[in-house]
Amino acid sequence: MTFPSRYALGLLLVCLVPAAFSAPEVGFSDDFGGPDLSPAWHETILASKALTYARPLAGALVVSDAVQEHPASVRNVYCVLQRSCTPLEGDFTAKMSLSWDLRGPAALMSVMLRILSPEGEILAVLGLHDWWGTASGNVRYGIGPGAKKAQLGMHVPYRAAGEFVIERVGEEYVLRLEHQDWSMVVSRGPGSRDPVGEVAISFEFYQRPPKGAVPVTHFGTVSLERVALRKGVSAVLSSASSAAPWTLGKPIVTYWAGPPLDDAMARQLADGGWNLAWCRNFWDLDRARDHGLRGVVTSSLLKPETLASAEKKAELDAFVDSMKHHPALYAYHIKDEPSAGAFAAYAPLVAYLRKRDPAHLAYFNLLPLGAKNSQLGTEGDSISAYETYVRRFIEVVHPALLSYDHYHFAADGDGDLYFANLAVLRRLSVEYHLPFMVIVQAASWMKNRRIPTGEELRWLGNTILAYGAQGISYYVYGYRGHDGGMVNLADGSPTSLYYAAKNMINGQFVAVATALRPLHSLGTYHVGMQPPGTERLPENADIRIEPPLDLEPYPSTHPDTSGWPVRYSRDPVRGFLIGLFGPRKRPTHALIVNLAYRTYSGRGWERRKQALNPIPRYVVGKAPLETFDPKTGRWLAGDGRRVKLALPPGGAMLVRYAQP
Repeated sequence: MTFPSRYALGLLLVCLVPAAFSAPEVGFSDDFGGPDLSPAWHETILASKALTYARPLAGALVVSDAVQEHPASVRNVYCVLQRSCTPLEGDFTAKMSLSWDLRGPAALMSVMLRILSPEGEILAVLGLHDWWGTASGNVRYGIGPGAKKAQLGMHVPYRAAGEFVIERVGEEYVLRLEHQDWSMVVSRGPGSRDPVGEVAISFEFYQRPPKGAVPVTHFGTVSLERVALRKGVSAVLSSASSAAPWTLGKPIVTYWAGPPLDDAMARQLADGGWNLAWCRNFWDLDRARDHGLRGVVTSSLLKPETLASAEKKAELDAFVDSMKHHPALYAYHIKDEPSAGAFAAYAPLVAYLRKRDPAHLAYFNLLPLGAKNSQLGTEGDSISAYETYVRRFIEVVHPALLSYDHYHFAADGDGDLYFANLAVLRRLSVEYHLPFMVIVQAASWMKNRRIPTGEELRWLGNTILAYGAQGISYYVYGYRGHDGGMVNLADGSPTSLYYAAKNMINGQFVAVATALRPLHSLGTYHVGMQPPGTERLPENADIRIEPPLDLEPYPSTHPDTSGWPVRYSRDPVRGFLIGLFGPRKRPTHALIVNLAYRTYSGRGWERRKQALNPIPRYVVGKAPLETFDPKTGRWLAGDGRRVKLALPPGGAMLVRYAQP
C-alpha cells in the first residue's frame, strides 16, 4: 500500500515505516515534508483511559477537520508525537515550523511544541491555540512544570506561516514567534537548567464543544513542516520595537460606525475609495490587507487602567506584540471625545504604545467647537475654551494626529461654528506640526440634523482640504438609528451618498491632499461672506479672485433647540474659500472652494438672477498659473496669470505657479 507524501489527518496519524527506534542523538532537524521521516518519532493517542496506543510515524502532516473515529462520549482527544535525544546540556534552540489556515470549521484546539527533561518534566511549551467561541487564534506559552496549564498570549493571523522558537540562555528562557519576515518575543523568564531529553508535539482535539459553547472559528488546516533541536542560541530579540515612528502615509479616507468588516464590506470600501477600515481582530486585518485597506483596531485593553494591573499589562503587551507586525495595521483606537480632565490619565498609555510600537498611531477623536465647557473641561468663551482644550491635549498626551468631529447641517439651517472650528485646528496643527482629520456629517440621527446631499458632502470634503486637513471620516457609514450614511443596513447595498463620496470626493480628496502634503498651510481666507472666527482675504494677497466679491453680512442665526451653545443660520454661507500653501512663507499653491453648495431649484429671485446671469470670475496670480487634475494627478498649463473659475456647487480647484 502506498500513500501520498502529504495527507489529511482526522485523528489517526498513518505510519509508513515499521515500528523501530533510532539511536539517541544530540540535536536533530526533521523535515515532515519528505517521504522519509526519522523513525525516532512515535505517536501516542489518548482518547480516554480505555483508548491508548502508540505507533511510529512517517510522512508529512496536514491536520484538518474534526475527529470522527472515536465515540461521541469522548470529548477531547490528545495526540502526541514524541522524540528522544541524547541529553542536551546548557543553552539550546528548539524550533517548530507550521503553516496554518484557521478559517475552516474544524475543532482542533492546539498544536504545541513541548521541551522535556530526560525524566519527563516540562521545561517549556510554545505553540498555536484556538478555543471554542473565540474570534481569533492565539499563541500559547509557558515555562517550567506549571506550563502544563500554558498561558494564552498574542493573537496571530488566521492564515500564515511561522516558526515557534524556544531558546535557553543560562537560566533564562526566551519564547518567540518568527512569523514570515518578522520576529517577536512571546515570553521570557527564568527556568530549569535540566538537560533536554525529549521533544514532543502535542495536538489537542475537541470531539464536541463544552456545553453552551459555539465554535466561531477553529483550525481549518495546520501543516507541520519541520521540528529541530540544536545546541546554542541565536541573537535574542527584544520585544521592544525599533521600528520607525508613525507617519501619515496616504491621506486618510475612513468612516465612523459601520457594519462588521466582512469581505463584502471590505470590497465595497475599497471600490468606493476608502482606505482605512475599523477592525476587531486579526481576521479583520487580514481582510483589510486582502482588499488594499489599512486597519484601525479596537480593544478593551486600550485604556489607562490596564497599565495599573500587572496581569492586564501582560495581556496588553501580548496584544500589541501580536498586532504590530501585521501589514494592514495603521492605528490603535484609544478614546472618543475625552474631556481635558482625562488627558493626564491617557498620556502614559500613549507613551507606552509609542515605546512598544512606534510605527502605529494611538488614535483619539476630540470634541468639537460648540461642546459645553463642562464637556471640554476648560473655561472661557466658546473659542478660547476650545483652543485651550485642544492645546492641552497636544501638550499633555503628545498625539501624532489631531482628529475631531463637527456636524454642520441642521434640519432648519447651518451651524455658525464650522469654519471657526477648522480655523482653530488649522492654527494649532501648524503651530505643533501635526496633521489633522475631520469627521464630517453624512447622516441624520436626531430631529435637528438633516441628511446632507451629495453637493453638501463635496462641500465638506473640499472646505476641510482648504484648511489643511489630511484626513476625512464620514459619520456614519451605516449604523442603527441613523438615516443616510453610505450603506443600507437591511441588504448591504450602497446609498446615494456612497456614490457621491465615491465619484465626487474620496479620490479627489486623496489626490489633492497628497499634492499639498509637502507644503505648509499659510492661511485660509473667505471671500464674500465671512463666518465668525474666520479671516478675510487680504487685499494684497498673492492669489486672489477677480472681479472681487462684495463683503456680505453673515445671516442672522437662531439658537440650537437641544441646548448646545451653537446657533444656526437658515441661509448658507456664500462666496469662496481660498487656502494658501507653500514650502516657505510665500504661497505657491491655492485651493479655491465654491461655498455655494446648492444648485438653483427655482426658488428665490436673487438666486434665479445669479443662475441665469452668472458673473465670470477668475483666479489671478502674480505669475503664470497651472491647474491640477485630480483624476490624473497632472498639472495643466493655464491661461497665463488668470484661470477661469467654473466650479460646481461645493466644488474646488487647485492651482499653483507654473514650474520652470
